[in-house]
Amino acid sequence: MPVNLAHLGSFRLIKEAELFLAFIVCGFKRVLNGPNTWGRQQVPHYHFVLKTRDDLIPDRDGSEWPNNAAAQEEATLVAQDLMRNQEAKRGSWRIEVCDQDLLPRSELLFAEVDQTIAH
Repeated sequence: MPVNLAHLGSFRLIKEAELFLAFIVCGFKRVLNGPNTWGRQQVPHYHFVLKTRDDLIPDRDGSEWPNNAAAQEEATLVAQDLMRNQEAKRGSWRIEVCDQDLLPRSELLFAEVDQTIAH
């Protein structure tokens, strides 16, 4: 008895369409949820932990900066703002710059950026 294989052509088209849709969905998930591998680089995420004499104040949300140097520059600007007119009280404070995995990348002592002290 001959076997009718005509239906296999439509089966192949359905499978190809399913694979194509799976590829599209995976691509969108990668763009939305993970490193963008389609020509744009993922911007690094940093957290700034303020260390005072008595407290440790974490930055729970963090923020995006293009690189370690930019994150360090932001830490410097924040330290200068927090020290304004409070240099004597806050000179021992520190800001720890951590990466997205909360691993320390650098630490800035406020006294290092105190503009009232001749370095």
